Amino acid sequence: MNLFAYQVRDVARLLEQKRCILAEPVGHGKSIIICSVLRALWEQGCADKAVICAPKTIIGQWASTIRQWLSVEPICIGQESRLSRSHKYRSFMAGQNPVLIVPHRTCGMDAEVLFNLSFDVFVLDEAGIIRNHQSQIARTLKQHTGKLPYCYLVAANPGENDILELHSLMEMARPGLWPSYWKFRARYCCEEIRLIPVGRGRVQTVKKVVGVQRIEELRRDIATYCIRDGTYNGVDLPPLIIRERRVELSDSQRAAYDKVRKEPIPPWPRAYEARLWKLLRICSGLGSGEAGGAKVAELARLVGDELKGQQVLIYCAYIDTAKAVMGRVQALGISCSRMERSMSAVERRRIQEGFNAGMFDILVITPLGEYGLDLQACNLIVLVDRQFNPARNQNTIGRVNRIGQKSTVIVFNIVAMSTVDEVVLKILSRKITSLNEVFSVSLNSLGVDVARQIVIEDRADGQSRVTWGPSPESQPVRADSRPCEPVAKPDHPLLGQ
Repeated sequence: MNLFAYQVRDVARLLEQKRCILAEPVGHGKSIIICSVLRALWEQGCADKAVICAPKTIIGQWASTIRQWLSVEPICIGQESRLSRSHKYRSFMAGQNPVLIVPHRTCGMDAEVLFNLSFDVFVLDEAGIIRNHQSQIARTLKQHTGKLPYCYLVAANPGENDILELHSLMEMARPGLWPSYWKFRARYCCEEIRLIPVGRGRVQTVKKVVGVQRIEELRRDIATYCIRDGTYNGVDLPPLIIRERRVELSDSQRAAYDKVRKEPIPPWPRAYEARLWKLLRICSGLGSGEAGGAKVAELARLVGDELKGQQVLIYCAYIDTAKAVMGRVQALGISCSRMERSMSAVERRRIQEGFNAGMFDILVITPLGEYGLDLQACNLIVLVDRQFNPARNQNTIGRVNRIGQKSTVIVFNIVAMSTVDEVVLKILSRKITSLNEVFSVSLNSLGVDVARQIVIEDRADGQSRVTWGPSPESQPVRADSRPCEPVAKPDHPLLGQ
């Protein structure tokens, strides 16, 4: 089993830094890189035991990778009693198995016991779990991992939403490297003052992070402690086509949308965000009295006509939308299945193997249900819903667009015209532009390298616009090195008054 050249370089840098973030894109073998680091540490006599903290949905994948690359049987903690977990912890302490894999939630609950065990290496997979520096698991892990000699955080997108999330991760990987949260925010973040209406003619002033300043200072530390090679020589990934399908809301959806948009916003905290989510749900066909709405109708036309007989991966942000999609697809006589976060590892593996074997044509996934999936047998993706986290789209596409994919990947991005869907796309573009500047990469709002993309925008009026390679709106905007002055901007008219 051989590594790619960039993986060899990553292993060397991880061994050199000891505590850092591995930020290679989705589908580029991060778990293999970590296993290679563990093998090197054991062969050099620098470490003998390791604890891997990961989402419960991908513990089985980690165990399989460890068996393949390290030829050892790891101890896996699942949904079990405290007594059962105690037996496994004692087995790990006795040295019977050198690797312990623990779910995120269990790691937080058993932190006092877990970090009193004797081990040298701690690996936090999907490190975005600690992106909120005030969360309980973030405080717990930072408190207990500070004195470990080796600590690796694995995250395809370290700053999933903004640069402040990267600060939280770096605070665990390299304690004391950067200033405190508020000092970091004042020094490196561009803020924008927004006037949020809260009803009865009143507005609330809120500061939002909209950009990055003093980028060269940030890049210096990131280049050292946040490892992302960027030169993937030998990795032959096919091109990726993004088809933006813009649809008009149905009459019932538009009526429900306009009704909510015109309602006064109540004077209570986060009422503005609640309205935004309500409008997004209506765009997805929920709360309008119509099952699925225009997006699901367009999806049914896609899978029943253009993509008939082909395997398709469908992403829905809401379980109710996923159920509506399943109903429409089954009504067309097309075989399909659904994968959710709550499913057991055995059930997820059965569905993944069945989809790769061609037992059914459509696989519908919901948020966090996509973790750990390898679906190279499929090359068609449909994104039905919008979310504010660009990592969600990137993670979904990465299930298909990864090492081992031989066919051109086509992503259908369904967008409701003249709605908050378009607002969310602009927000995603703004977020990814800041990350592009900091990491010296060039990604679009779906987390795809713009050098590999072909964008085809299909509008409701039948017109199309084709963009080859980097499009003007996807180009990173060079941030000024001077501090940014806060500015007040009105809210988007599509959100209402």
